[in-house]
Amino acid sequence: MDSEKKSGIKKNVKICLIVFFIAFILAVAGSLFYLNWIIKTPVSNKSGKKYFEVKKGETTLTISKNLAEKKLVKSELVFAIYVRIKSGSLIPGVYEIPKNAKMIDVYDTISNGKTKVVKFTIPEGYRVEQIGQLLEEKKLGSYEDFVAKGAKLEGQLFPDTYYISPEYSTDQIIETMHANYLEKISTLTVSSEDLTIASIVEREAVKDEERPIIAGVYKNRLARKMKLEADPTVQYGKDNQSIKYINLSAKLNFPYWQQISSADYLSVKSPYNTYIIPALPPTPICNPGTKSIESTINYTHHDYLYFLQANGQIYLAKTQAEHEQNKLTAWGHK
Repeated sequence: MDSEKKSGIKKNVKICLIVFFIAFILAVAGSLFYLNWIIKTPVSNKSGKKYFEVKKGETTLTISKNLAEKKLVKSELVFAIYVRIKSGSLIPGVYEIPKNAKMIDVYDTISNGKTKVVKFTIPEGYRVEQIGQLLEEKKLGSYEDFVAKGAKLEGQLFPDTYYISPEYSTDQIIETMHANYLEKISTLTVSSEDLTIASIVEREAVKDEERPIIAGVYKNRLARKMKLEADPTVQYGKDNQSIKYINLSAKLNFPYWQQISSADYLSVKSPYNTYIIPALPPTPICNPGTKSIESTINYTHHDYLYFLQANGQIYLAKTQAEHEQNKLTAWGHK
């Protein structure tokens, strides 16, 4: 090979190396630009907030994946890399994150743990005292304060999952729950009678399909001026008597809705005991969910006046005699 060809090859190699180097630099620069864009650009321009939970023991990759699924970061891979670069840790807790937060802000929020909120769930059918027990357990306020202020809204403290600041006052917590109730029923016309019946249905129903049927039974009994004879009202009245004179420690651990005996039907002297009073209880007996409220408003129209639940089904009757026969069928005794 002559010197001219060798020189040409060297020149071509040099050009190729220069082109490769430039391409490499451009690729790196492009990647850095892309990463910077992902890190510093919000996923959304929408206002508002989302709640995000980091559970104890979750890996960075799992947290990154969950953030991406919640649309709080643009890329789960980039977030995981960013966490590794920052050599930080993601602290377990529930966080309030703006929808338009940048990835760096999301990381800062979760890594410093300073803007955590408290997550708690109020099950359907809880009475105000049970909510008070839960809030005291979560260190979100005083049981006594909550019960004193929330009792007048029994039935209207909507059972749901809430995310609140640990700094919330009792009044703010009650306002949040009541506002949620008002929002949930905003498309409904709920009378005080409907809400009270719904609270009984909530404690009675086992299956969703039973709710409008049970509501229909109570509507029929009221129309005929019959006593409702609803077991949950006896439980409510008996529990009221039981907690009246016990100390705070006992109240915080009191097990509500205990099974009642046949003697309780008449021995529990309470304005809530519908085996004694020929009317609705004076207030709801718990805080019902949307399904019970809707089922009471849109109850099933039928002629039944009695029901019982056993063996995974509901037994309906139009007369006391039929009801007694249902007891024999379901339980084998009266």
